[in-house]
Amino acid sequence: MMRLVQGDVGCGKTAVAMIAALTVIESGAQVAFMCPTEALALQHFLSAQELFPLEKYRTKLLLGSTSAKEKKIILKDLIEGNIDLIIGTHALIQDTVQFKNLGLAIIDEQHKFGVDQR
Repeated sequence: MMRLVQGDVGCGKTAVAMIAALTVIESGAQVAFMCPTEALALQHFLSAQELFPLEKYRTKLLLGSTSAKEKKIILKDLIEGNIDLIIGTHALIQDTVQFKNLGLAIIDEQHKFGVDQR
């Protein structure tokens, strides 16, 4: 299913997305959270680290600027199910990105992506 959360700046759209992510992770699936810019992806990643304790939830950041060595590790961990929440940019929709059990895909500011990307 597809759902749209719309609202003014600061009304809690990201909080709703994070609660949905937590629900999906708790059910045993993975979550991908795609943002249009590296700055926004980093902002969401830092927020997620505050909300989801690292000892319980495995959260990673994947950007176009992520080093090749780190990308290789992240891609391996994703397909093995060792990452619960992956936050990133267009890097998340590359052919090399595969999930073990993707349960939710969140697209922040989806209007900034093309039709094929959405």
